Amino acid sequence: YGTSTVVFDGNGYNKIQGAAGTITFANIELSRNTTLGTPSKNVRLLNPVLINTAMTFNKGRVYSTTTNYLSFADNATCTVTNDDSAYVHGPVRKTGNDAFSFPLGDTTLQDSIAYHPLGISAPGSASDRFEAQYYALGQTVGDSLVDSLANSSEDEYWRLDRQVGTSDIIVTLSWNRNSGNVQDYNTLRVANWNNVKWLDLGGTNRTVSNGTGTVTAVAAPTYVSNSALLTISNQVSTQDYAVLHRKLDGGYYLVKNGALYFMYDEEYNDIDDELSFTIYDDQRRTVASSSGTYAISKTSDYGDNRYYINLFDCNTNVNGSLGSGTFILEVTNEKN
Repeated sequence: YGTSTVVFDGNGYNKIQGAAGTITFANIELSRNTTLGTPSKNVRLLNPVLINTAMTFNKGRVYSTTTNYLSFADNATCTVTNDDSAYVHGPVRKTGNDAFSFPLGDTTLQDSIAYHPLGISAPGSASDRFEAQYYALGQTVGDSLVDSLANSSEDEYWRLDRQVGTSDIIVTLSWNRNSGNVQDYNTLRVANWNNVKWLDLGGTNRTVSNGTGTVTAVAAPTYVSNSALLTISNQVSTQDYAVLHRKLDGGYYLVKNGALYFMYDEEYNDIDDELSFTIYDDQRRTVASSSGTYAISKTSDYGDNRYYINLFDCNTNVNGSLGSGTFILEVTNEKN
């Protein structure tokens, strides 16, 4: 392989295969013509593949397995330039003392929501090795939570294996539009299963961009048999809630970072935990709703008569954008 770059482009040559053992590349550039649901246009690893220097994902998916995995040597880098369809479905390994972002995704998801990298801070030794994989399905280990957490994701989780070394690293999880519990950006946390309950690893350096973002833990993960299950959670909210009355009373509440918290002035039964809502502008024109022409995805969660709606994605309405200003929120439960 020398020091050259091997470019995988077009839509032919859909596997990397050779004699028994690891196939080593200095540099790989992936620039495939891909179509979701067409496996022949993805690259399958039929041997373990090692990147010695760098790999660039411009476009294209790589299938790896626990036997035939993609690995990066110490000081090797990975760059993703087009995350819509550029990722690894399966395990990825990294050896070394470098901060690294594992280019993870899941082909069961549409390209626009498939990319979910996991980042780690720099391990302490050049011989340390970690392996990571993303799963676009709900975890089944349990739903017990420490008191500081309000939930754990029902849509996705990551597995991070500490295969060599004892370094404690800090993880960053990347959420996408399929991450159902990511609605209140202000309370995002990284959760970690300790074989009994989900621990709160804290949440900092949160980013939000066009319905995607990241959250970084504060504490290092706990490993069960050298494996850490991770997911995105929300902290129990201490947020003040706007009180909704039966009649519009002239009160107001400011939306911060897209999150509007509200509660009723009396208890209501809401058996199916669903709400219908409409948002009007000051001319009483509908600008967003839970159904109909200006529908946005369901973002109302129910619990103890308290709700929140994230208005970040309210961007299809009569004015082109919800924008700033004063709006009226009208909420209806199943009792109308």
